[in-house]
Amino acid sequence: VKYIMTNFLFTTKGFIKKLNEDQIGIRIFGDKTRICICDGHWGMEAAQIAKAACLKAKSFPDNKSTAIELVEKIQKEIFDKFGRSKMDPEKDFTPETSLLAVEIDSKNQLTILSYGDCRLMVSRKEKIVFQLKTIKTWLGAFSFLGLRNRLSVNKAIIFKRITCKTNDLVWLFTDGIDECVYEKPTISFIWLAKTGSNHSNVKMIIKKVVEEVKRFGAEDNASIAIIKC
Repeated sequence: VKYIMTNFLFTTKGFIKKLNEDQIGIRIFGDKTRICICDGHWGMEAAQIAKAACLKAKSFPDNKSTAIELVEKIQKEIFDKFGRSKMDPEKDFTPETSLLAVEIDSKNQLTILSYGDCRLMVSRKEKIVFQLKTIKTWLGAFSFLGLRNRLSVNKAIIFKRITCKTNDLVWLFTDGIDECVYEKPTISFIWLAKTGSNHSNVKMIIKKVVEEVKRFGAEDNASIAIIKC
């Protein structure tokens, strides 16, 4: 099978945080590439569970119902392992995560599964042709129990399929990229798209983005993956 995608992944704890709670991984099989990126809170455990489940799944969800089924299973595993033992009655000290997983095939059919606020966009030359909606909620014990304004999987999950074109760039990243000054918009999606259009090599694009994140102080964990169609 001839692959028409090239891929590169990068993650860092940044300059301020003591631990990297992000998780990122890739699985390539047949004519398909699957990537999962998770932004963990209060530890990396929930993100580790979510990433492993998405990458190890025998088949990627092919509709919203199967997507909900997978994410609810992940949520239940997080709750069973960490919800009761680590839940603080006053503070959110229990592992949670945002989740973004994609699968793309040799025909550039991109399937997207998202819960939370990980970022995804598709750029074509200097233009952003698709940008995924983000939702301020996190997967874990509180979403399982419906506490702390966490949204249920059924309400907050996003499942989409889009068709990309040759040379499109599919960007997946955590908020430590565009909000590398903690919780403050810092690097624009437009700047990212323009940077992508200036380089044909994915590794060089990643290098330029990481340099910019470091220039602003890299106050948060930051992870990024790019697929070049």
